[in-house]
Amino acid sequence: MSDSPLDERLRAGEPAVVNLVSAAPLRLRRDNLVERPWAGRQMARYKDLEPRSGGDGPRYGEVFEVAADPLDPEAARHPSVVELADGTAVDLLHLLEFAGEWILGPAMLEAFGRRIPLLPKTLDVGALLSVQTHPPGNPELYVVIEREPGATLCLGFAEGVEGQALAEELEAGRRGQVALRALLRPEVDEHALQRAIADHLRSEDARAGRHGALVEALAPWVAEPSEAGRGQLSTLVGELVDLVLRTLGRLNAIPVEPGQILYNADPPTPRSAETPSAQVHALGNLEGRSLLVLEIRRPGPTFRAWDHLRFPMRPIDVGAAIATMNTEASDPASFVVETIVERPGVHRSVACPAFIVDHLRPCAEQPVVEAAFPGQLTTLHAIRGRVELSGPNQESWGELRAGESMLVPAGVQGLSVRQSQGDEGGEACEVVQVILPVDPRDGLRTNLAQLRSLAPRNLGPRQVLAVVNGGDGPAMTEHFSAQAEAVFRADGSTEIYAHEEPRRRGQFLGLLDALASFAARHPGGIDADGVALGIMLPGRGTRSSPLTQRLHGIKPLLPVPVSVTGVGAGERRWLDAATASVWTWTLVVRTLERLGFRGIALKWGDEPQMSAKALAALSAARRDLSEVDAVRFGSHTRITEDLARNKEWLRVDERGELVVQVHRRPRAELLSALGLEDGAGEDALARAHVHTGSPAFSHVFLRHAAEAFAGVEAWIDVDGYLFEALTQDAATWAAEVERDPRLQALVARCPDFYARARDLRARVEAERGHPMRVAVIDMGEAPYWGDVGQVAKARDAYLALRDDPFAQALAALDFGQPDRWGNRAVGDCELPQDGSVRDCLIVDSALGSGQAEGAVIVGSRLDHFAIAAGSVVLDARVRGLRLDAGAFAFRSRGDYLRVPAEHVHTSIPRDPLAVVDAETVELDSWFADMRVNPGAAEFYDEPRWGNPGSFAEKFAQVRQREVSPAAIEARLRAEP
Repeated sequence: MSDSPLDERLRAGEPAVVNLVSAAPLRLRRDNLVERPWAGRQMARYKDLEPRSGGDGPRYGEVFEVAADPLDPEAARHPSVVELADGTAVDLLHLLEFAGEWILGPAMLEAFGRRIPLLPKTLDVGALLSVQTHPPGNPELYVVIEREPGATLCLGFAEGVEGQALAEELEAGRRGQVALRALLRPEVDEHALQRAIADHLRSEDARAGRHGALVEALAPWVAEPSEAGRGQLSTLVGELVDLVLRTLGRLNAIPVEPGQILYNADPPTPRSAETPSAQVHALGNLEGRSLLVLEIRRPGPTFRAWDHLRFPMRPIDVGAAIATMNTEASDPASFVVETIVERPGVHRSVACPAFIVDHLRPCAEQPVVEAAFPGQLTTLHAIRGRVELSGPNQESWGELRAGESMLVPAGVQGLSVRQSQGDEGGEACEVVQVILPVDPRDGLRTNLAQLRSLAPRNLGPRQVLAVVNGGDGPAMTEHFSAQAEAVFRADGSTEIYAHEEPRRRGQFLGLLDALASFAARHPGGIDADGVALGIMLPGRGTRSSPLTQRLHGIKPLLPVPVSVTGVGAGERRWLDAATASVWTWTLVVRTLERLGFRGIALKWGDEPQMSAKALAALSAARRDLSEVDAVRFGSHTRITEDLARNKEWLRVDERGELVVQVHRRPRAELLSALGLEDGAGEDALARAHVHTGSPAFSHVFLRHAAEAFAGVEAWIDVDGYLFEALTQDAATWAAEVERDPRLQALVARCPDFYARARDLRARVEAERGHPMRVAVIDMGEAPYWGDVGQVAKARDAYLALRDDPFAQALAALDFGQPDRWGNRAVGDCELPQDGSVRDCLIVDSALGSGQAEGAVIVGSRLDHFAIAAGSVVLDARVRGLRLDAGAFAFRSRGDYLRVPAEHVHTSIPRDPLAVVDAETVELDSWFADMRVNPGAAEFYDEPRWGNPGSFAEKFAQVRQREVSPAAIEARLRAEP
């Protein structure tokens, strides 16, 4: 094997070669060319490449210097290639599969998986790029390498514009461009058409409003020559050319010089703790004065607002572009960045959470030493001169010349950058170094991006099994089915089954009952070749009263701020808690399936949950779960006294598999049970995996579990000591029974529980031929957990939309800049412009007259309102609504309603059976104090807070199923 090429040895995972490759900078091929219609002719010379074409052939406007992100479609189509020492090569994405741990470093691997969330490019700009923006949190940095005298680029608005008016103007312009093309013959050479238009746009005639020459040039191409056709051509040309010039005139045209650095950010503050967004921009100029630019950016989409009458026409998305624009005026000088000396030879231009950019400028007298960031990946891009790279003990790592890029793996130590010998008296050297900071939330963002891609690609679960309360089966089946194409598989192939529990049997026995019921109705049973998704939804939802009663006694139907594409016909709709919960777990199902696991992945309850660690890292690491019998999920964290007393704990071996599960107890006892000790100092607390809930079980495990626990009538939970019994020896179990009253109660209900659990283990091991294996997947120290189990928690989930970027991303809300009163509005909104509404977050709502400050208002229609800070209004229609501080109005209806501070209100049909046929639906007001548990007997069983009855009575009434919940909701939505 040692005589084989390096690329083959890498693919075979040969440790010595992996170590060799990841211990030195990686040279990337410099010809990762991307064709662009605006390309110039400088790239081949700058990159020292043979020209690939001439004349009207392909024009390459970009080189993707580092591209290794399968989540970005363009980066995936143009992956970087690493040149190995023996002349062979390997795609960078493939290399990350073999050596990702060493190249990326542990922090980046955990946050992003085996990808590089960076897409630096060299741009050869020979013509004007589109007017464009990017999603929030995607700033860009431009380093000007070369430019033709007089070259400019457009960045930011020179004066404020009104977004809606601009959108209407640009959309009308695109319609006009389509009309112009329809006026011409179908066989017209669109490239020739583009040249004619471009020549005119750069002329003095165009600026003077004289368009006759262009009309004459296009007239022979008109499909039906006539006086009317010529008149229409003249009108369209005049309107469209004027629009091109008017649109560009709104932008700052910034002259550029070689070596200049421009930071496209809003605001363009070179050092910031928050990630800024890019401003509107259009690189290049109508005059065609070329520039060569190194662009530093993250991967992600580009929203084109306008493409300057370019042919062939490219797609534009005016709405998305305008929604992400800062439409206020900007100072062009503010975008120009001056570097600050960090240390000898190192000048820093920008430091923000998206990227940090240093400019290494070694000279003959002063090399740049210690240029690597051990434990962290960086990239190097030479833009001037030649430099020599060396490692520890002066080991030579070769030369880097202008136009070349290298990747510095996280494991590289002692990198030095020196001006090349023989180049000392020539051009100054500059190497741009890009460092990727890792934010603890990056893993969440990576998982969310992957999660959103599953259903459209038909990669979600093929079977979904819900365990629900008796009577809720048809309603929940219909409910999940209505959203299946958006949350499971776009082709609608997901099979959904709801098992009604006639009586509660606990998580474990409830699951076994559901599987038996499913098998009886579906002869094939659960798919043996995949992973099914199960969700447990039984329960009365007493702590969420009166919302549970408003939701027909099905508390998991509570809307939560989680959104997916494809739900609703162009309408923004939140998912409900149950659907959001099961949707977030589809990524777990997909990950387990890719790792070879076969069985069912369960999701407890109605709380959306997401790993803080990129689950893609598990898939790329090729962790094999094909012989695993069950999976537990945990978060590796410091053991505090509070967590020790309130959570279960997992002792995990070096393979990432469960050794023993330990029930909650005082911290000192827990450390002893886990065999752990604290280190020295406050930051050296012992760490372990705290159990985070939902398990997965293999088909083998479930088949034997049904046999081992056959005939048991007791209530048994998975989280009620099942894994303790499976992993503890008899002596330890006996000691646990002695010390734990809750375990004593379980043993009283099921005296042979431990014996049955051990029998289950023995059966599994007999079939497998090896000890039972339980894998543990680490969800990271700060996973997302959308707790809506109490009314106040549900309110807080919406309040988080004000300032939590991940909550906004989960809700798929892209907020533009606040208005002058501090309000941020998304969707179809109407609100006063007199300052009576301030610092509010408003989504798809119409507000008449009134006052509001610091509130969140979603999907509501209000007039004559007074809403205090910290309040939430969700799907309300009220005239005369007053919410005191921290109040919550959910589906409130009527006139002149006051909700006291920290109270919740909802409107519930007086008689659910009469709703559908009633001429006017009679609604009652129901309240609760969110500071207490409304499910406690003293609040639940007797009327409180002026309610027309008790929560218990209303729950019993709304649980009727003679009229379906869907029919009732349809009638309520039809009410004015």
